[in-house]
Amino acid sequence: MVIFLEIGFGIELRHQPLKSLVYFGLLGIAPTLFVISLYNLNRKPFFGGVLSLLVLLGIGFQGPLNIVFASSIWKTQKILKKLPQFPNQQIELQFQDVGAFGYNRRTVKATYFAGVFMKVREVKNETLK
Repeated sequence: MVIFLEIGFGIELRHQPLKSLVYFGLLGIAPTLFVISLYNLNRKPFFGGVLSLLVLLGIGFQGPLNIVFASSIWKTQKILKKLPQFPNQQIELQFQDVGAFGYNRRTVKATYFAGVFMKVREVKNETLK
């Protein structure tokens, strides 16, 4: 569910242990459910088998290493601009550690919700000047 929020709506988790739990849980639970559904296949139809097979195909298509690297959070390096009319919004320069590949960098307009979630929208550096 959280992964679909990140992909579709730009809502991201800011809490590293929770985000890692979700992403690594996806990598661990999908194969386990698939094996269980194969074991129960001759007994009765099992909807979890179809769902876990689709998740496994998605993991295979995306690549498990990309999912592991996507599990790290974006960290704010610098607040470029605070918006006085909206106290929970600011424009930030963020970095994401991707292991041996270095760092990803982005400039976003971040809106913070409830301490754990933030909604981000990419902004161009030209609009800041």
